[in-house]
Amino acid sequence: MTRLTSENLFFPLAAAHGAVSVGIWAILPPDGITVAWHVHELAYGYAAGVIAGFLLTRASRLELAVAVVVWLAARCLWILPDVSEAARAAASLVGTGVIVLLASRGFLRAVKRGQNAVFPIVLVAFWIGDAALQAAILLVEPAAEQAAGRAAVMLVVLLVVVMGGRIAGAALSGLAQRSGLPRIAPQPQLERVLVAALTAVAVGLATDLPYMLVPASWIAAGAIAVRLVGWAPGLRLAGPDLLSLVASQGFVALGLAGVGVAVLQSPWPESTPLHLVTIGGIGIATVAMMLKTRAQRARLSPPARTIGAATALLALSAVVRVLGQGEPGIAYPVAGIAWIAAMTLGLVALLRR
Repeated sequence: MTRLTSENLFFPLAAAHGAVSVGIWAILPPDGITVAWHVHELAYGYAAGVIAGFLLTRASRLELAVAVVVWLAARCLWILPDVSEAARAAASLVGTGVIVLLASRGFLRAVKRGQNAVFPIVLVAFWIGDAALQAAILLVEPAAEQAAGRAAVMLVVLLVVVMGGRIAGAALSGLAQRSGLPRIAPQPQLERVLVAALTAVAVGLATDLPYMLVPASWIAAGAIAVRLVGWAPGLRLAGPDLLSLVASQGFVALGLAGVGVAVLQSPWPESTPLHLVTIGGIGIATVAMMLKTRAQRARLSPPARTIGAATALLALSAVVRVLGQGEPGIAYPVAGIAWIAAMTLGLVALLRR
C-alpha cells in the first residue's frame, strides 16, 4: 500500500495538473481563460504542488490532508465558471499560504545555517506575489497582472536554480570523487551572486526597469554558466537524472540571456525567451526532481528512461515554442502536446508502486 507522504500525494497531482492546465490553455481554451490564469496555474498550481511534495516531508497526515484539499479547491475554483474573482482569490491565497507556512517551518528550524535563510524569505515572497496577482485581477489592472505573474515565475526559478544546483553539484562532486577525480567544491559566493541577480530580475520584470533587468539577467546567466563549467568533471559520469537537472540550468541561463537581449531592441518580446526559462528550466527541473526524489525516498533507482524521455520532450517544447513565435497556430499546439506528453510520462511513473 502506498504511504501517505508529501511526494506520493502532491507529485502525481502536480504532474496531472501540469498536463491538464496546459491542455486547456494551448489546445482547448474555453471562454474566460486568460494569460493571468495560465501564468497563475504554472506558478501557484503546478510549481506550488511540486514545492509541497518536495518540502512538506515533516508535515503530519492532517496537515498534508489540509494542504491537498485547499490546493485542489483553488485549482477547481479557478477553472469553474460563474465563480467570483473574490472567491478565487481567497482560495488561491489560502492554498498557497498553507503550503508556504508548512514548507517554511522546516527551513526556520535550520535557519542558523546561513545558506538556508534564503528559502523561507523566497517562500513568503512567493505568497506575497500571489496576493499581488490576485489584487491586480480584482482591480482589473492588466499591466500589474503581468508584472506580478512574471515576478512569481522568477521566484520559482530562484528556488529551482538554488535547490536544483545544490542537488546536482553535490551529486556530481560525489561521482567525480568516486572515479578518482578531485572534489567539485561548492561555490557559496557564486550562489549568493546568483540569488541577488535573480531577485533583481524578478524586481526588474515586476517594475519594468530595463536598467535593472538587463544587467541582472546577464549576471544571472553568467553565474549559471560559471557553475556549469565547474561541474564539467562530473558530467561525463552522470546519469539522466543529473543531466536533466544540468540541462534545466542551461535553459534558465539561455532564457535569462535572451531576456536581456529582448529588452534592447530585440525582434522578439520578453515573453519569448521567458518560455526557455519556464518550459525548459522549470519544466525539466521539476519533472526530474519529482521522479528522482520519489525514487530516493522509496530507496529505488531513479527511472532513467522516463526522466530522459521527459527531458527530451520538454526541451523540444521549449525550442518549438520559442522558434515558432511567427507561426503560433502550429508551434503552440506542438509545444503544448510535447509538454503534456512529458507530464503524462512523469505521472505514470509517479503512480507506479
